[in-house]
Order: sequence, then C-alpha cells, then structure tokens
Amino acid sequence: MEQVKTQGLFSEDDIELAWERVCASVGSDVKDYFGINVFNSNISFYLKEIFKELDENNYIPIKPFKYFEPKKCGTQRTKTVLNIKDAIIYQAIADKIGYLLYNKLSQRNEFVYGSVLNENVSKGVSILEDDEPDFYFFEYYVSLYNRFIEGIGSTIESGKVQYKLETDITGFFDCIPHSVLLIRLFEYGIDKRVIDLLAICLNTWSGTRDSITLNVGIPQGPSASFLLANILLDELDDKIISKDFSYFRFMDDIRIYSSSREKLLDILVDIDRYLKGHSLSLNASKTRIKVVDSKNNDEDLVLDGSGIPFDDDMLDWEHQYIEDKQELNIDKAAEEDLILQDETQLKNRTNSSFSSTHCSQLSSLIVTLIESDLMELVHLNKDLDEGASIPTDVIRKFLTLSQRWRSLVSALKAEGKYTPNNDLIEVWLFGIENIFWKTNSMVWNLNLYDSLENYSSEYERILGSFERFEWVKYQLLSVFYKVYPNNYEKHSEAINQLKHEPSPLVRLGYYSVLVESIRENSDLFSSYSSVLKNESNEYVKQAILSSVHYKNTQVSIESLKEWFLK
Repeated sequence: MEQVKTQGLFSEDDIELAWERVCASVGSDVKDYFGINVFNSNISFYLKEIFKELDENNYIPIKPFKYFEPKKCGTQRTKTVLNIKDAIIYQAIADKIGYLLYNKLSQRNEFVYGSVLNENVSKGVSILEDDEPDFYFFEYYVSLYNRFIEGIGSTIESGKVQYKLETDITGFFDCIPHSVLLIRLFEYGIDKRVIDLLAICLNTWSGTRDSITLNVGIPQGPSASFLLANILLDELDDKIISKDFSYFRFMDDIRIYSSSREKLLDILVDIDRYLKGHSLSLNASKTRIKVVDSKNNDEDLVLDGSGIPFDDDMLDWEHQYIEDKQELNIDKAAEEDLILQDETQLKNRTNSSFSSTHCSQLSSLIVTLIESDLMELVHLNKDLDEGASIPTDVIRKFLTLSQRWRSLVSALKAEGKYTPNNDLIEVWLFGIENIFWKTNSMVWNLNLYDSLENYSSEYERILGSFERFEWVKYQLLSVFYKVYPNNYEKHSEAINQLKHEPSPLVRLGYYSVLVESIRENSDLFSSYSSVLKNESNEYVKQAILSSVHYKNTQVSIESLKEWFLK
C-alpha cells in the first residue's frame, strides 16, 4: 500500500478532539466499543501513540469490520465498524474539513436537514478549552428532524404550492465515486495531504465484507461519511436553490415543492443529468411528482432509516383519567426524544419534576395506558393474511409507543419503583417478527426484564426464522442470557454453533453473551477458548478479548491472550 506523508498534518489536540467526537457520536451500532474500552484504560498513552504514528508517517489503515443491516423492503445495507484508531483518524480528517468548510455549508441550513454541522465545529480545537464542551459533530437529530417536518408543513399550509417532487439516490453511500469526492474537496481548498490520506483510507474501507470496491463507496456509519456525502451534494443544492423552489433535503432524500408541475419536471431532468455526470443515479421506484394533499401529508414525512415522528394525535390521551394536564405536559416534555433513530442521541435532561413522587405515579399511569394501546395494536394486526404487511401508520404508532414505554420504564426502574409487565414480552416478540428492521428497539425493551426464561420456545423459533438477516440474529443474541440463565447445556450448544456459524457478526454475538458463562463454568471456559483460538476474524477475536478485559479489569490483555489463544 502506498504510504502517505502525514507528518505535521495533525496536532495532539486534533487527535484528542477526534477521540472526543468519536465517543460522543451517535450510532451505537457502528462504534468499536471494545476498542474504546481499551483506550479508556490509558487514554493519554493511546492518543500519543496515534499522534506518533502519524507524525512518523507510519499510519496504515486496516480493513474494517462490516455487517449487513436489513431494510424494511427486505434488502440490506452494509454498515462499517472502523477499529478505534481508524475511527479517530477518520474523524480527525472530518474535523479538518468541517472546520474549513463550516461557513460555506452552513449557508444551506434552511434547505439541508440531514447531518448538519454543529456550530461548535467552527471553533476547531479551541473547543477543548470550553468549560462544558459539546463534542457532537452534528446538530442533534431530534431538532433537525423537527425542523424538516415543520418546514414542509409550513410550505404546504402556505397554499402557494400544489405539487411536490420526491426522489432519492440509488445506493448513495455505496456508489459515491472517490474521484468526484476528492476533486470536490480539492476545489474547496482542502489540503492535498488530507485528500491523499483520505483516498487511501476510503479504498481500504470501501465495499462489503465479501469484497473491496476500489475507488467507489464510502463507509456507512461513521459521522465523517455523512459530512463527505453532504459535501458531494453541495453543488446540487446550489443548483436547486437558485431556481427558487421550496427545497428540502434529508441526506439523499429530496423533496421539492412548486406551484407548477412543469417546473418540477424540468428540475427532475436537471437533477438526473447532474447525478449521472457524477456517476450517481436517481432511484426510479422512489421518484414521483404528486399533488400536494395538506390533509394527508403525514405519510410523506417518514424517511427510510430515519426516526419515527412523535404525534400527540396518535396517543389519544383525552379519554384517559388524567386530571393534571400541566404535569402531563411536563412529563411529555421530558420524553421529546421519541423521534430518535438511535438511543445514543438522547440529550441529558435535568427536569427535576420527573423524579418527584407525583410524576412517578403519573408516569406509571401513562405506562399502563401505553401498554393497553400496544396490546390492542397487536390484537388487531396479529392475524394478517399471508404476504400482507402492517400498515405504515400502525408501524409508526407501534414504534412511537414502544420508545415512550422504554423511556418511562427505564426511568421508573432506575428509581426502584417499577417491574415491567410480562404481558408486554409477547408484544415485543410480535414487533421483532413484523418490524424486523427495528429489532434493536424491541431488544432494548426486552433487556428491561430480569428474566425471559418462560419464552425460550418463542425465542428459538424467532431466532431460527431470521437466518437470512445476521443483524437480527445478533440483536436477539443480546438477550440470550436472559432466556437461558445458568443453563450450561444451552450455553455449550451455543459454543458448538460457533464452530459452524458463517457470519462473523453472529459469532460476535455468541461470544459476547457467553462471556458470563465461562466465568462460572470451567468446562465451558475450555471449549470457549478453543473456539476463540481458531476464530478467523481478527476484529471479532480482539473485540472479545477486550470485552473480557473490560469486565475483568485486573486481567491484562496479554494474560488473556495467554489463556485463550495459546
């Protein structure tokens, strides 16, 4: 691999800031938590080692861990987990680019709503000196999505538009040509050394687990990739904005409103030609011009892969026995985070009223009402005809209620005043089977229970039915120990399955949940270490050693290698 001269490109502060932003970033499913735990054990040493490696021109990126995550339609997207060192350097590159281009990109903020740079990016490394630094690289997802919804709503309510064009880009992240992106960065004045380093990194990190796609595709998951994607579309934004349309873009989801259908047809041709000139293409199946319907606009606000908008009208609280509306509003305000795509996006709340006895009682009542609504949804949709799918509005309501339940129950459990209702376990299992692309959301709920032992048959059936989706199986394995606590026969079977499991993600799931068992059973320890010794995926092997080290901090990584790998 060609070596890039990186000496003098980054300061120690640059590396520290990149570390903080990687840790603060959203997207828990693409973080190298095992590497983060190791770095946390001696952060100063590890960051200095990265700086030294760069300053001596010795940095070489390595192939990342990749897995396939299902979409609602049944296809899958490739997600990338960079090892912690590569993640820090990728973020350091993004920090350099974001700092230089902040003013330019921020001019689009009333049109672009996905992955908008946090204004603190403009401070550069000086943010490290703030008393309470905000290390989020982008603005918070909730506020961005709310602005997106409100902007579209205001445009429609103005009565000045009659038509809308909606479209998106086919396989956007996977199809971005490196040459087009790198030329754009050069035109925008980015240091050629940064561009050269980025070029080598992207070629190492592109493609799927099965094959590298040279010179095309950027890793989907890290924050830096979302910045690069926005930069690539910046020129297209300018072209559309200059035509005086009502324009809204949420990453590659594009919405344009106009009083003229002909003008929308014209701009569609312009967009198509522009993208083709950059080796990209529109998704024909998702491209349409429609008459604006102000009475039925809600369905158009749901973007694939984005959060679920919370709608008070979905939850018919008016008929419930709640007398203190003011307290209810306080409680709702504490739960505005319902629009999350990922729970790591939650902002800390300091609303003391939520912890009061009165609000706890009120929250318990709300949980009961939510549970009633959820069970009714399941009852009405559990006997669908074969091949039929749950309506979008029902899915939206189910997920909204699910997130609200989780948030309230988590808070109540933290106060030691609540035990989750076991009747809801069937609801979450229903959710996994029918809204499989949101399995993580259901599993988060299942993890709030102390035990799932009585649901082993349903668990095994569902686990077996999702062989084609490794991500679903991986999520389900996170509650394996709750289904089979201290069941060493089942744990032994799981270790044997590891020998034949083709998916490294699923193997990682099995290894992770069996860590507890090997601490308690010497026979399992022997079998486990034998399988781990022969593990072919280096990331999986190192991740598990890091995990064991983290849970047994008195045992060094080197000692663990002696135990497990020799």
